[in-house]
Amino acid sequence: MKKDLSLNWCAFYIFCRVPITIIAYIYWIFIKNNFDPISILYVMFLILLFIFAKSKTKTGYILIIISIILDVILMSINTYWKYGTTIIEFIFVFSVFFIIWFIPNYEYFRKRKQYFNIDNIFNSKFDNKISRNNDIENKYDKYEELRKLKELFDDEIINKEEFEKEKKKILK
Repeated sequence: MKKDLSLNWCAFYIFCRVPITIIAYIYWIFIKNNFDPISILYVMFLILLFIFAKSKTKTGYILIIISIILDVILMSINTYWKYGTTIIEFIFVFSVFFIIWFIPNYEYFRKRKQYFNIDNIFNSKFDNKISRNNDIENKYDKYEELRKLKELFDDEIINKEEFEKEKKKILK
């Protein structure tokens, strides 16, 4: 049976790495007067990434994967511009960044994809309470929750004890 997957790197990535990168880019743009459109777009992208990823939405998951890809590309281009390497050296640097940054991060987040399961960031608790007042929808919600719980159990993401505990909560 699989162990519960740790979310330490995920939390660090979302709540430390992304905000620190945003602050660093804002400093770079406004304090160091290095205003360029790509940096502005990247900051806006990181802000969206932070908003959606901290809410554990599917969009947040997609933005994290895009961010990892962009990291490899931007690190490679930065190295290419900074050191004036040849195209062969650029390909080598890109390959190294791909191997040491993209692959481990992609695999880490791919294995935790199920934690990013909220369809819409704008779902509110109030809206959920209103929909649950209808008995038919309530039964459907319970069925859906049980189905998702069973999938987690079948995929060995949760153990039997956790499954039974959550099942009792749902059926109350």
